Order: sequence, then C-alpha cells, then structure tokens
Amino acid sequence: MSVLEAIVQEYDPVDDTSLQLRKKLNNAWSLNSIHQVDASEVKIRRRRAQLTLQLEYGVDFPLVGGVSGVWSFEESLTTP
Repeated sequence: MSVLEAIVQEYDPVDDTSLQLRKKLNNAWSLNSIHQVDASEVKIRRRRAQLTLQLEYGVDFPLVGGVSGVWSFEESLTTP
C-alpha cells in the first residue's frame, strides 16, 4: 500500500484539514525514507466527504556520460 493510499483510507472529513494531510504525508515519507517528493507537491482536493490526492513527479538518473534519463510518476486517488 502506498502512502497516498493509506492517507485516503484513513481520511476523516470532519477532522482532517489540508494542513494535517500534508503533515501526515511528510511524516510517512520521512519514516519510509522517501526524499524524492514533498507534501507541498501533492494536489489536495476536498469536497464534502470526498478527498482526492494527486501527485506527479520525476526522478532523474544517470545513463552514460553526461546523458541522464527521467522516470515520470503520476498517482491519483479518491475516496469512495
């Protein structure tokens, strides 16, 4: 289960603010030693009891000489 999935599953629309969600994301990523992204990069949409988290990011990696590649990732999750 990804960090985003865990946050979406545990979402409480009464108590969880966007700031609290970002803190939870940063704490979980820190605990799991994930340093490629920051919670500020996650788009958070809260509409009544529904939550959508969307994250797009890329990771650069060396190939040969001065040439590098990029892995692009996109994840979007919404509460039922």
